[in-house]
Amino acid sequence: MAINYYSINIITNDLSENIFSGIFGVDIGSNQVIKFFNNTNTNINILNTNLVNSNGADWLFINNKFSQNGTIIDTIPLLNIIGAQKFKIYTVSNVNLIDYYNGSQWITITNTFAFSIQFITTTEPVKQRLTIDKFCDMQQRRGLTRMRGCVPALPLSKKNIFYNNNNNNNNNTNSGGFTCQELRNKMKYAEYVRIYGGTQKSTSATRKICLIAGPSFKY
Repeated sequence: MAINYYSINIITNDLSENIFSGIFGVDIGSNQVIKFFNNTNTNINILNTNLVNSNGADWLFINNKFSQNGTIIDTIPLLNIIGAQKFKIYTVSNVNLIDYYNGSQWITITNTFAFSIQFITTTEPVKQRLTIDKFCDMQQRRGLTRMRGCVPALPLSKKNIFYNNNNNNNNNTNSGGFTCQELRNKMKYAEYVRIYGGTQKSTSATRKICLIAGPSFKY
């Protein structure tokens, strides 16, 4: 059996939030989806081919689209629908939709979705990398509470205007080098990125002794 593999990202059209990333395999001979994996666990095939309560699904994937009868998978955790036992993803007149089965009936989710699908030559999961701003935006939209660290992160080459006070007690300026306040800003930025994302390589700078929360710190 020859199989083509595709990566898929399911994105909400209202929040532009990526709720699912995975890969699936399609039998070239029948155009049927025969494997489906979530990138968070590529060891478990979440494709559901049970014909009982299948809501007319045919598991067809043609011309880079799921059929209007749809493909059923067991789980889309980030949709966070209580009681959902399985989900059907399908396309009708170029509109991407998702239904879920609650144990007694199928219900269409009122939102519409973008299915970002690409042919791939490897079955390794393709994960989207979140930028810091995107991460913060997603956390805010989800109503999560750990938001005190979610502030816009400045590039390493720019100053944070809230700390650029030119205080002679704290800013040990040196012609052609960084002030202590600027160095502290860079350190705050590096710590923030270490927790929430990736960063660019640091640039070299003149070593300075800066007072940070009491004791001297050699940078």
